[in-house]
Amino acid sequence: MKNQHLLVFILLFMASSLFAQVNYSANDLINPYTGKYRAGVNPGYYGGNWTNFELTDLSAGNAAVDINGAGVRAIRGTLPEHFGIVWDYNNWIPVYEYYAALGIKDNTLVVGVAHPDHRDPVDYCAGDPVETTMFANLYEPIWDGGANGTPVNDNNYMAKYVYDLVTTVGDHVKFWEVWNEPGFDLSGYKSSLQPGQPGNWWENDPNPCDIILRAPIQNYIRTLRITYEVVKTLSPDDYIVLSGIGTDAFLDALMRNTDNPNGGQVTPDFPLKAGAYFDIVGFHAYPHFDGSTRHWDNNVGGFVYTRHSDGAVEGFDNRVTQRKNLLSTYGYDGTTYPEKLLIVTEMDVPRLPFGEFFGSDELQKNYIMKSIAHAIKIGITQTHVWQLAERTTEANAVGSFDAMGFYSNVSDLMPGEATILPQGVAHATASTLLADATFSQSETDNLNLPTGIKGGAYLRPDGSYIYMLWARTNTDMSEVASANYSFPASYGQNMDVKYWDYSETNATNTVSSQGISLTGTPVFLTLPQNSGTLTLNCPAGNLIEVPAPEADGGAIVNWAVPMATTTCPDGQVSLTSTGGASGDFYPFGTTVVSYQATDNCGNTKRCAMRVAVASTGGINTTCRIALWDFKFAGQRDGHKYFISKFTKTYPEAVAIAASYGAKLLSIETQAENDFLRYQFADAGFIGLNDEASEGNLVWESGAPVTFTSFDDCSWCLPNNETNDYAEFHPWNGKWSFTDGT
Repeated sequence: MKNQHLLVFILLFMASSLFAQVNYSANDLINPYTGKYRAGVNPGYYGGNWTNFELTDLSAGNAAVDINGAGVRAIRGTLPEHFGIVWDYNNWIPVYEYYAALGIKDNTLVVGVAHPDHRDPVDYCAGDPVETTMFANLYEPIWDGGANGTPVNDNNYMAKYVYDLVTTVGDHVKFWEVWNEPGFDLSGYKSSLQPGQPGNWWENDPNPCDIILRAPIQNYIRTLRITYEVVKTLSPDDYIVLSGIGTDAFLDALMRNTDNPNGGQVTPDFPLKAGAYFDIVGFHAYPHFDGSTRHWDNNVGGFVYTRHSDGAVEGFDNRVTQRKNLLSTYGYDGTTYPEKLLIVTEMDVPRLPFGEFFGSDELQKNYIMKSIAHAIKIGITQTHVWQLAERTTEANAVGSFDAMGFYSNVSDLMPGEATILPQGVAHATASTLLADATFSQSETDNLNLPTGIKGGAYLRPDGSYIYMLWARTNTDMSEVASANYSFPASYGQNMDVKYWDYSETNATNTVSSQGISLTGTPVFLTLPQNSGTLTLNCPAGNLIEVPAPEADGGAIVNWAVPMATTTCPDGQVSLTSTGGASGDFYPFGTTVVSYQATDNCGNTKRCAMRVAVASTGGINTTCRIALWDFKFAGQRDGHKYFISKFTKTYPEAVAIAASYGAKLLSIETQAENDFLRYQFADAGFIGLNDEASEGNLVWESGAPVTFTSFDDCSWCLPNNETNDYAEFHPWNGKWSFTDGT
């Protein structure tokens, strides 16, 4: 449905905001990250049954839908330019508010991928049918002093895109990652060539045809510079991330170039090389195939493999050291220039083996817990598991990426039917028990851990220590390990212990502090302390939908106020809420309401829900998207499109559209038709008909009929005295006639 054009005179007063453009670079300053490590995930997409809100419930847990969750405390998402142009970035604000309501904060956002209308038209790789997704006009000035109403130059599409993101969802994003896998090697081998070999990247810039960007490396450095300048100007405490770079050869190519399109040379206009435009270097950690669990041994004349959870974590350490060494050769050593911070934006191992790629449930759960502990120890800001749920069923899995995730495949399931896997349970346990903790080297030293026992002491916000211990795995392709450990006598006779599945069982056991039997699976130990179970009873479901007449502007919404109880000895519970209360007036749109219960045993439970108030009809000048029983399908050229959630006859559809001050959809160009093909999931009436005069097609909107796209399918009905009304076929973008019923 396309809204009528409203002739309204609007007087705009442009407020001139003064922005102090950033006058430093990462060569001068990288702010210390004062937040705590957060365990995160790349949510993924699983079909229309799963919205961002249901996936957030699976990620973090939500008492309102009785889901414990996987302990996710940060999200790595993406909002390409297409999303903003078609759906408006403001529509993601409730999603980010929902994240925050369930404890997900300081998120990572991948920026990049231009809308097709804004892509660089230059063909840097002649004959390649795949065009670059990078932005045109990168070398337009970044700033224009407010000439277009924003401080950035709107003709620099990348600058305007980043500006729009920061000014809408920026309050919920801490880490701005510039493109995903910019160094992905399409040749399959050139990034691995060594100096002296023809085509190597240590001595030659990558050919645009050989990298997924399909553009010169200087163009990518330009996107780093644009993102750095815009983000640091608007939100100076945020961080710019370079991640997914593949091999160190690609990183080296970046570090020796500026954003100068003339070969990356240093000039007054291009004074700094790539290292000046990012604060954090990131990793993709897939130890089953990234080479970190094998090394060459001349004594055996071949590779020695360490394909087990401890080998995977230790192999990652080697990669970190290697990358830090490379950065230090360019001065990023904490002395010449600030040392780069660290993040892991993708990681996991499979729960099934594939050829020489190791995998098992035991491996997954051990690896994920040890990775969280190690990330805290070495100061990694965040880790993000590859995907929330496996992307296919176990029976259909053909590769390692099919068998990674916190949940089994959910694509054919409905919310409430997901099955959490051992890795998800273990991740929730480690993420929860080590939440906001810091590694204590001195307390770890006090433990006098013998060879063969790994782990350490972590200081929690309440001043207590939690000890995470396990027997080191040593055997290739095996998680079997065993050891015994005794705490020093000063720690007392007993310890409380929690196992890997604590997030599901909520069980705490008491064991002797002496002769503790350890395996390759970590356990969590504390000095004896009060424990208990916290229960939060919230309104059922994560969505309250309320209709209201347009004239009311919204509605008063009521629900049962949550109740919280605990078996903690003192029985005290603190219950707080955000977003609103039962009985409040809620305007049209979506408001996120959350509750958090905390007891004195350190337990926390959260629930969140959306209060969605939608208009049931009436003309409004804002063309709001909250329409009762309609789904917003996007916007284009000043028009907003909706499709009904119900079925009606053609005359009824015309009347309902009119009640909103709108008309059934008219389609005036091939470009508009192509756009709509990807916005609608179901066939529906459009506003074309010849009801008044057979053969004389008219649009309900009164627009001239200058474009048509009729289907020639064998089952399509003919246009005759009975079949006067057109419907849209989203599967091919074609139209056919119906009798209007």
